[in-house]
Amino acid sequence: MLKYSKNFIKDFDEFDINKYPDLIEDLNQISNRTADLPHHFKAEILISFAKTHSLKNEWIMANPKFVAVVTSGVLPIVNMESLFETSSKHFFFQQQFEQYLTRRFQAG
Repeated sequence: MLKYSKNFIKDFDEFDINKYPDLIEDLNQISNRTADLPHHFKAEILISFAKTHSLKNEWIMANPKFVAVVTSGVLPIVNMESLFETSSKHFFFQQQFEQYLTRRFQAG
């Protein structure tokens, strides 16, 4: 599953979306495919599912339509999952990645 090797991210690397053109395309597709769905907890749902494949009940109850789409396998989240897995030991990088996703999907 890993698109990015375990050594891809170095200890002091910072997240820069421009280094991941495939991820940019995936995020654009996700935004387009889910634009008409409610925005409640979109960022939290997407991040948590791509990172750990787990969701809080509060999010599921607040936005069941978005949860259904995210968990159905129709959205291109493989690159996101791979980057989360690859960066699992790089807290700063992963924190920046999550902040980017949060800003992007809280905006709509």
